[in-house]
Amino acid sequence: MTGETKQYVPVFLASTFSDMQEYRKAVWDQLEKLQVAVQGMELFGARTATPLETCISEVRNSEIFIALIGMRRGSVVEDTGMSFVETEYAVATDEKLTILIYLIDEERAKIPPVMVDRGGEEAKQLDAFKERLRKRHTCESYTSPQELAEKVQRDLLNVLEERGSEVDTDKLAPTEETSAVVDLLSSFNLMPARYSREELEMVVAPQGKPSAVARNMCEALGLSFGQAVSRKIRVVEPPDLLSTYGFLSPVYGDYENADILVNTPAKNHLRVLVQLKFAEIADVMGSGGGAFNILGDGIWDPVTGATHYRWIEHRTVKAVVLKGELPHRP
Repeated sequence: MTGETKQYVPVFLASTFSDMQEYRKAVWDQLEKLQVAVQGMELFGARTATPLETCISEVRNSEIFIALIGMRRGSVVEDTGMSFVETEYAVATDEKLTILIYLIDEERAKIPPVMVDRGGEEAKQLDAFKERLRKRHTCESYTSPQELAEKVQRDLLNVLEERGSEVDTDKLAPTEETSAVVDLLSSFNLMPARYSREELEMVVAPQGKPSAVARNMCEALGLSFGQAVSRKIRVVEPPDLLSTYGFLSPVYGDYENADILVNTPAKNHLRVLVQLKFAEIADVMGSGGGAFNILGDGIWDPVTGATHYRWIEHRTVKAVVLKGELPHRP
């Protein structure tokens, strides 16, 4: 694509407004880089139609529907008892639009109390709506405007590529700027418990051969024992990270992600989504070896007659878990 002309792929951005302004702006900026025709309340202006009629009309004129769900239900339509966002979603479903749903992480996101529907009927209706969305769609979670914007950009780019839509990649900023990756890794290094489960994108090159993962490491990282492997990698992009953040290698994965680690030839480049993980592992330590019988506070070896001891030592681990392979940017 050349010049400033936008491809006409109309995208409707649905959410409540006052509590989601910062999130909407971050997403809107990313959508502008994709040069799609974004529709949302920011552009409605003065019209003779009611706000609800305008929303419904714009949804029907769209091809992709993106819903950002926070902790407030928002305005309610008197006739139906449905919120504006629920109504817009219902129209998008009826029109068979491509639908992308993003739900705020209620445990980890920093949400001002004033921006939360607490207790009462509104909170119950919001929870019920979220549950319906989870049952009907593969929903993404988010904790910050930046994380949300990056996930929307990633998912929408995949949708556009599947549709065969042309994207001006010269104007498309990388999903994770190098500085943002470094900031996240630095924060994780300093406060790993707080930033555990954050996700980032990298281009990596597998090194050597994959290895099986021990049971205690699988349990710590939430992987399936007997289905997981690890493999050393070189970080290609962003560059020069391993010397400071050694926990980036090896990368762990199970099931289809284990297949990726096993089947990718060494030194081939992969663009991947990984998740940072911080966990505690309990190791059984002790002296001696062999077959033991418990004797008092120690363990008696019937062969040598010696008493040995066992104890538990706890250690923490920082690691990265593969969440999937992403398409390379043209």
